[in-house]
Amino acid sequence: MARYIHAYFNRREPSDWKLEEFMRECDLSSAAKKSDAWIKSLRALSGQAGPVRDRATVLLGQYKSASVDTFLLPVSERS
Repeated sequence: MARYIHAYFNRREPSDWKLEEFMRECDLSSAAKKSDAWIKSLRALSGQAGPVRDRATVLLGQYKSASVDTFLLPVSERS
């Protein structure tokens, strides 16, 4: 079964992958769909070799860390 990789990742070197840029360029209709495409692509790319895997793994770690920090932040600190 083929794994989903958004075209954005084929147009750039791994060192140039940036979430903010991806969100601007992605033509999906909602932020949730764009985030899903980002994560699915990085998961697929983390199974490849070399710099592609390395960068995908780092970005997945950053995304997971930011997600955990957001959900664990006390309500008084969110506003």
